[in-house]
Amino acid sequence: MVDPSMDDDDDDPLPFVDVSEELRVSPAAIGLDARLSAALESMGIRTLFAVQASTIPWLLRAEAARLHSDLCVCAPTGSGKTLAYALPIVHCLLPRIVRRLRAVVVLPTRSLAVQVEAVFAALTAGSDLVVGTALGDVPFALERARLVEPAAANAAHSAEPRGGSSRVDILIATPGRLVDQLRCADGGVSLQHARWLVIDEADRLMAQAYDQWLPLVLESAHLSPVAIAPRPLDAATPPFCARLAQPALADRSTGGASVAAGAPSLRKLLFSATLTNDAHSLSALQLRAPVYLRVGSARYAMPSSLHDEYAVCSRALKPLFLLAALARLRGSRERARDGGGERVLCFTRSVDGAHRLTRVLQQLGVLALEYSRNLQHGARADALLRFAAGAGGSGGEVDGRGGDEGAAPPPPCEILIASDAMARGLDIGSIGHVINYDVPTRMSTYVHRAGRTARAGRAGTCCTLVTRDQAKHFKEMLLHADRHPTAVHLEIGPTATAAPLGPPTDRDALLPSDVSRDGGEPEPPLALALDEASAARAAWIRRYERALRAVQRVLELERRGLLAMHEWPPDDALIGDDDDGWTADAPGEQLVDTRVSAAGAVGGAAHVGDGGEAPLRRDRAAHLTKLMREQLVARAAEGRAASKRSRKRESRGGAVT
Repeated sequence: MVDPSMDDDDDDPLPFVDVSEELRVSPAAIGLDARLSAALESMGIRTLFAVQASTIPWLLRAEAARLHSDLCVCAPTGSGKTLAYALPIVHCLLPRIVRRLRAVVVLPTRSLAVQVEAVFAALTAGSDLVVGTALGDVPFALERARLVEPAAANAAHSAEPRGGSSRVDILIATPGRLVDQLRCADGGVSLQHARWLVIDEADRLMAQAYDQWLPLVLESAHLSPVAIAPRPLDAATPPFCARLAQPALADRSTGGASVAAGAPSLRKLLFSATLTNDAHSLSALQLRAPVYLRVGSARYAMPSSLHDEYAVCSRALKPLFLLAALARLRGSRERARDGGGERVLCFTRSVDGAHRLTRVLQQLGVLALEYSRNLQHGARADALLRFAAGAGGSGGEVDGRGGDEGAAPPPPCEILIASDAMARGLDIGSIGHVINYDVPTRMSTYVHRAGRTARAGRAGTCCTLVTRDQAKHFKEMLLHADRHPTAVHLEIGPTATAAPLGPPTDRDALLPSDVSRDGGEPEPPLALALDEASAARAAWIRRYERALRAVQRVLELERRGLLAMHEWPPDDALIGDDDDGWTADAPGEQLVDTRVSAAGAVGGAAHVGDGGEAPLRRDRAAHLTKLMREQLVARAAEGRAASKRSRKRESRGGAVT
């Protein structure tokens, strides 16, 4: 259960510098360009956090001294790592005269790349620096036209260097699309002038091949070596730069080979909250004189404002315990005076698990949406917009597509269900709570999940649902990382609550005050309350069983292509708000009852007695058949319209050609 990715017993650990998490500095104190200081002011940033206050001066000084050294940064999630590399890159490129591609930022996911692009766009506003993206969200030819001048198609037959036709100064890319652009035979992206290579979430990118992106990037950047002689440091050199002047560190390379005199001046910056300092693990990067900077002295970089909790629950009834956790958090939000920190993000181990859990919660009346690789990019963006609207949002055009005039807008999302693949880099303001529905098996996974909350110094809570056989291993994993989780108790029912549990010192101390300590019967009021609680629990369990059957029908609609994975189930596929509602396979049960729409509206009801369910089943089957036929007709019409638009675009493109 313990994550070995950052063991202290690495065979060949890099020398590292510890930086206090409490370190703060103003932007003006580190000598940033006035335009960047103004941009930070407009973004509401008046103080730089520890990772920024330590990394930015180091990079600016290293650039001024022309030091050939790479930097590895391990800092907590939400600590401001994006600004830590974006600010020095923009600062160094602002004086440039000729446009060349000089900085490349590689990220593992498109959603994270979009967030980083927004940061660079804010910092470069008002300058002539151009930020481009290679994310695969637009056709390849259009993307290439945005990045490279048309004359680059003939670059191989001209005297102009291949890298001299870039339309952008900074490129933000995912590894797969970056490889496509580099391999383009008729004038693709060139890295011959690149001075910065940033690898965000470096441990994940290093662990996945992505079509051998790293060797290709390094080879492309080394096509035209540029010899730059290092200059000596002055007396005002900060401690981080002074360490670079030490011979034992300045001559070191994780690749095991000495650096040639004419090596290109490509500076590599690695960032992650779970970055290893093992030189052998980083050897593929061919780092030169690397320095490992760690924010905080803890074994794993996690925010100090994060509170860890866990709750023991039954595996068979886990979704109901999740509802209990949500009820507890909902109560804490109602007690809070401000609206910040009220969003809830839930993580599952797999993509399929995220989808099924989302469907179950929808059946139980929760406004839950999925965020996983199951969905297309547009559907994921829609889910994020609705989630950002918050559980108490006003509703507006949260789906970003508008809608029919006069139609009710879709309701904001109450909880977002995400898979582990989406855990890294997801930056949504005011996520107050993270719930681990599936126990993370590695500490690095826990770090990235919990890091979606407690960002930028705000408080946050991470609650993990564990079974009895998982509790011991989970606590050991967190204790190994110097984390001390608090146990909470969850109760299933419509008024579910949770309270912290102290150490189990005395069983009598946990009993209600009106329960006899000698084992006798409790007082009548308490006995009545216990009976009511048991009845409520049983009712919720029965409703949960009906929800599971309803989910199977929804999944069948998806398999038949009658319902998209991101679409809310139709009203007829939702169970009733009443405990006695929905389906019945045995005589005497109600077949159709109250229906809850996506917006929470309640419809009518129909009841049947013994032996009367067959006609209603036939009526319901006919209704579903009609609904499916209408959806098929609508989808066919949409397909024909899309084909017509595509043919028009192709005809216009042929005419232009």
